[in-house]
Amino acid sequence: MLSSSAKLKAINKATNKCTSIRGEMPKDLFRWHPTCHHNKVMEYASQFVALEERPSHMALLYVWGHSYEFEDEGNLDLLDRLGETIAVKQSIWYATNAEIVSYVQALKRLRFSADCRITRT
Repeated sequence: MLSSSAKLKAINKATNKCTSIRGEMPKDLFRWHPTCHHNKVMEYASQFVALEERPSHMALLYVWGHSYEFEDEGNLDLLDRLGETIAVKQSIWYATNAEIVSYVQALKRLRFSADCRITRT
């Protein structure tokens, strides 16, 4: 049986072919569903950029695919079009799976005082 830390290390490199159009940050890192395959990214990119920014509810546009598919399908231009679409919003963070896992774990470790200041443990 794998330890929790071993499972988290595996998650950093794992992919999942189920899709989720909610654009939410993963609540369960072991059941992390992408927004879409790269072939459908332009259907979601504009919606993602249009989302209202709320610090209490971060959104995630999680695109999956394989590098060889771009050449096989002749659609490498999708990456350029995606970049042009989401570049208009300065607050978007471009991150790897490992960076998002680390960030989510750090958020869970935050502790606040009664007056909402972050406290050190």
